[in-house]
Amino acid sequence: MHVRTHTEERILFGAEEVELSAIEQLVEPAQTRALGLAVVRARGDAIDGQRPMRAALEAVMVLLERDGLDAFQEYETGELAEFRIFELAAFVNRVRTLSCRVKRD
Repeated sequence: MHVRTHTEERILFGAEEVELSAIEQLVEPAQTRALGLAVVRARGDAIDGQRPMRAALEAVMVLLERDGLDAFQEYETGELAEFRIFELAAFVNRVRTLSCRVKRD
């Protein structure tokens, strides 16, 4: 899937443009790009449509902590910035083509 970052407030995620202006904690395009690449990397694995949202987000963050930002891209470029689980959740919430199961207690 193709990820193109326009600004920290807009990202082209495949064919879908995702608006992130309401996420005030995103301060640079490198964070936005890292989020997009992390979700691409996690699709079909951590974000599989079967796993509860919390578990999917935590699995992405474990990958980030274990392997660093370079785990999300094919070639190491050093052009990504770290994000928190809160920004990841806000991004995933805005991508309409993703699906996760909601666990009800």
